[in-house]
Amino acid sequence: QGGSEAADEAKSSAVATKGGPGHVDDKYWKRRYNYFARFDEGVRMDIGAWFEVTPESIARHIADRMPFDVVVDGTCGVGGNAIQFAMTSRHVIAVDLDASRLRDAAHNASIYGVDGRIEFVCDNFITFANKYSGRPVDAVFLSPPWGGPGHLDTEHFSLMDVECCDIVGLFAAAVALSPRVVLYLPRHTDLHEVVVLASQHGFAAVEVEKVLFEYPTPHLKLCVIYFTLEVATSLAAPKSAKKAIAATGVGVTKMPHRTGTSLRAGGSCSARGVLL
Repeated sequence: QGGSEAADEAKSSAVATKGGPGHVDDKYWKRRYNYFARFDEGVRMDIGAWFEVTPESIARHIADRMPFDVVVDGTCGVGGNAIQFAMTSRHVIAVDLDASRLRDAAHNASIYGVDGRIEFVCDNFITFANKYSGRPVDAVFLSPPWGGPGHLDTEHFSLMDVECCDIVGLFAAAVALSPRVVLYLPRHTDLHEVVVLASQHGFAAVEVEKVLFEYPTPHLKLCVIYFTLEVATSLAAPKSAKKAIAATGVGVTKMPHRTGTSLRAGGSCSARGVLL
């Protein structure tokens, strides 16, 4: 019983919400080291972050593909992606409208020792992008809200489904800011909408990287979509590849698998596989 009480206390202390300490569902609590390998060193997450933050192994993989001079994380949250970007890029600008979350992100970045490479900006991303006048931005990463776990109740996820933010507007602002944009979206995203979005903004092709988890049974988890000028040439022909990365944190026993698909705006499609 003592161990159970200690675990409940740890759950409460890990959650910082506007209304005070909350309770983390067990299914998310069990994954805490997947989200942040250094969780026990004092990582802070609010209630929403438990089902919104990018698992660390996936965030690291995305960051490995985006080693640039300046990267903008337009939907920073509690910093899962921004921290990993700071490990591969020279300068990261982390934008979020929630000041409390930005404080948590800065705190978490300090745990990983990269807070000095991240500039935290409290603002709406579209507003930030419209008034930005700093150094050229090499890439923008966006992980817009999906509407909570309830989004899985629908057969397909539309970019127009989320009421709390304008995903299409976020993307348009990102394209105006940088030639490279990466979207982090649900596994059942309507890819026809993605192709139309790419075509409207001048991308001849996009790469859709599908993330699959093995535990408890193999299942598709999410999609990472890369809108870059390089995609049209690098994915000109179908190919396959494998990549292995080490587990992050205590209790991580299964690593995700990913398959990548290139979708051309004209409707043709080529595929490649990436195993992590």
